Amino acid sequence: MKSIYCRFMLQILCSIGVSISIISCGGDNNTSSTAPTNNRNMNYESVVLAANSLSVTIAEGLNGQSNIPFVSVTICDPGTYNCKTIHNIMLDTGSQGLRIFASAVKSLNLGLPSPNIYECALFGSGVTWGAVKVADIRMAGELASSMAIQVIDDSNNGIVPSACSNGQPTNQTPAVMGANGLLGVSTSLYDGGTYFNCIPSTANYCQIYPPPNFQIQNPIAAFAVNNNGLLIRLPQISAFGATTVTGSVIFGIDTQVNNSSNGANFLPANSIGNFTTIFNNVAYPQSYIDSGTNYLVFSGENNSSELPICSANIFAALYCPTSTKNFTATMALKNNATSAVSFSVASANLGATYNAFNNIAGPPTVIPGNQSFVWGLPFFFGRTVYVGISDKTSNAGTGPYFAYTDN
Repeated sequence: MKSIYCRFMLQILCSIGVSISIISCGGDNNTSSTAPTNNRNMNYESVVLAANSLSVTIAEGLNGQSNIPFVSVTICDPGTYNCKTIHNIMLDTGSQGLRIFASAVKSLNLGLPSPNIYECALFGSGVTWGAVKVADIRMAGELASSMAIQVIDDSNNGIVPSACSNGQPTNQTPAVMGANGLLGVSTSLYDGGTYFNCIPSTANYCQIYPPPNFQIQNPIAAFAVNNNGLLIRLPQISAFGATTVTGSVIFGIDTQVNNSSNGANFLPANSIGNFTTIFNNVAYPQSYIDSGTNYLVFSGENNSSELPICSANIFAALYCPTSTKNFTATMALKNNATSAVSFSVASANLGATYNAFNNIAGPPTVIPGNQSFVWGLPFFFGRTVYVGISDKTSNAGTGPYFAYTDN
């Protein structure tokens, strides 16, 4: 999911997933997550794999969508062990910062800026509106202290101001977003949202530019040691899909024995995380790698006979070839090198058996899309994908960058 630029959602009805074991927070009397709003779902709970690592589960979202990467995040009152672990948080390499629904943290006493600050964050699928609050964020053995987070107003009488929504759909409930929150861990540090010191009634009324510590930002950069990025490692899956898939999220790059970047293909990115992909002899300079996009997104105009758009309404934004098609695209690496990436596209009309797919694709649905090749979640299967944060260094150099290796 890419804030303000692109947001694509795969509308596939899927069956129930399987949960895994729980992450805990010492001294926490509130470790249960909010209940799923879709009774076909269970809580997808992360297990701690190492001091800098936890599990990620690819499964069905709370609204029936597939290919959603879920982690657990522990939220604490600042400087305390009064915490609550929230499960079913979408892991998103296309946005920045933590966004949690108010109903999930109502038992906590999170800090507040003075005066109050509200944020409107725009995604391709709609907006999130809510107050900026301050919390300690714990994941595995890592701590980001006193971080600004967005608490999304999902109260019964919560109204998104017209100055924020501007006719756009809203992601104001778990059922709409498909998750209990969003953890943005992109190459950028700050999210670039619009902030207000009141609830605006007109566009830009009471808009402000808060200091950096009150802007929503990537929490990984605030970790003590493993703060220069992360890697996501997923196993390969069958071309028919999988019910659920479990992989790992490892914090830091070249900071521990479990996050070495040795042998990876490095893709330098610009300030907003874009690089160039060449497909069918066409350059797409606004390409990016996005775990929050459910499927590969690229123009199929030159392959219209091979990649017809699905006729069923629920798949109308996706490709439905009569048989699986195989393609190759080229990514621009550092030092003027290139990397050829092979991928497949199968019919999106796969039925309701599985929740994870490595071969679903569709055309761009927003204006910048004609310059973008979006390497969504299918790209992650069978690979280790690195996300290097802007101005942070590793053995590969200084971020922003992406990198990957085939597992």
